[in-house]
Amino acid sequence: MFYRLFYAGKDIGYQPRFRGQTFYLFLIFFIISLGILFLLPTAIAVLLNVVNQDQWLKGLLEDRLNYETLEKALKIIINFTALIILIFPAINNSIISLACEFVSASNYLERGRNKQKIHGQMDILVEKIVEEEGDNSEIYFHSYSFGTLICLDYIFPFGLKPTTRLHKHLRGLITIGCPMEFIKVYFPKFLTGRNIILNDNIKWINIYSLADALGSNFRKQNDEGPAEYSFQSNTIKPINIQYEVTNANMNVITQFFTLHALKAHSSYWDNEDDGQNCFRDLIPIMKDNDLL
Repeated sequence: MFYRLFYAGKDIGYQPRFRGQTFYLFLIFFIISLGILFLLPTAIAVLLNVVNQDQWLKGLLEDRLNYETLEKALKIIINFTALIILIFPAINNSIISLACEFVSASNYLERGRNKQKIHGQMDILVEKIVEEEGDNSEIYFHSYSFGTLICLDYIFPFGLKPTTRLHKHLRGLITIGCPMEFIKVYFPKFLTGRNIILNDNIKWINIYSLADALGSNFRKQNDEGPAEYSFQSNTIKPINIQYEVTNANMNVITQFFTLHALKAHSSYWDNEDDGQNCFRDLIPIMKDNDLL
């Protein structure tokens, strides 16, 4: 992992910007592991409270350990952990939520866990749409975050051909917050050797935010503009749409502690039904490209 992260090769996934973003996420996941370790002293402290109520057990521990020093150290760690949670109350939920998503994606990308089940369900979905909408129906996949990789994996399969239904009816792919650079660093071979028979059948629209640490703009620099590359050299490039919620220009330290770059990954739509979202920019582009 560290070799792929810091190796200065020529592949697009090894560009300094991408390595920096990936290292930032790796550091966040490392903090998660530390958070789990911080829970151990809490558990030990609970056990010590139980031991304090039993003089025989307390005496047994005091004979083998520096009981008072251990108790003081545990109190310091617990107080420090409580202070961090007090200062950053949302940090725990934000990081753990992303970590769970990453673990699920990692199992899919690295081991193919649930891949056949998910692709089978997508086959059923395509069949259902065609049955209900008719033989002239057109299908568009809208995907978000690690789900964009599942769609790319399904449309451009490895070792298989797309289904006849998909070949006939699929017209477009919309990816939102696609973590392409992140995947190129951690799983560089995942999207290689793909069947690209549908390459000329579809149009691909990609929505990204420059503030999003995961979302890719498919460019070598963190700036606005058309896509410069795809997941393979011989595949279609996406039509880029930039979507920004705020123009906050934070320094690195502030971004790290506020998790701004991670929070931006969930800023493509509001939680309320009447809130704005990235689809207001998507619809005109779909019309311009004859997708609506």
